[in-house]
Amino acid sequence: MMDWSWPELDFLEREERWNEAKAFLLEEFQQNPRDLKTITRLGFFCWYVLVEETHLGITEVDLNELETVLKRVTHIGYTLYPTNSDFLWCFGYMISTFPFYFGEFEHWEKKGLSMLKSAYKLCPDDPVYKYTYLGSCSSNIREYKRVKKLLQAVLESRFQGEGLVSTYFKSVWSN
Repeated sequence: MMDWSWPELDFLEREERWNEAKAFLLEEFQQNPRDLKTITRLGFFCWYVLVEETHLGITEVDLNELETVLKRVTHIGYTLYPTNSDFLWCFGYMISTFPFYFGEFEHWEKKGLSMLKSAYKLCPDDPVYKYTYLGSCSSNIREYKRVKKLLQAVLESRFQGEGLVSTYFKSVWSN
């Protein structure tokens, strides 16, 4: 299970210093392009800023560059980590939620859902993976609600730190 905290990056994201956070992540990625945490945090950063740019009033970030980087790290991550549950879950969530940032809508929507299913199959008892998977396939509502209670119990410990990944999922999945 990935430790999502990264104090230097968390600070920049919390302060909404988007270009500095992007530069930090790109430098980290350039230094270690195979690092799962770097790939995942860079991908999530790009996705989040693309999705929330209007809501947050972000104007100073090159969105075309972010979309290009997002597609690149998605490809690299999938090549390097096709069976890693953290990668499959995080990118599967991003892809299935907003597939048009990754390419052709239907293809990527299916791929994202398939990634969520794969993460769940790898770790069927993990409440984060199970909740996300059940939510993606309109499965049994009773089971979905039961798993949501389990998810609430692990949110704080699972999503430590104050960066975008942690604050996003704690906010989206809080009661």
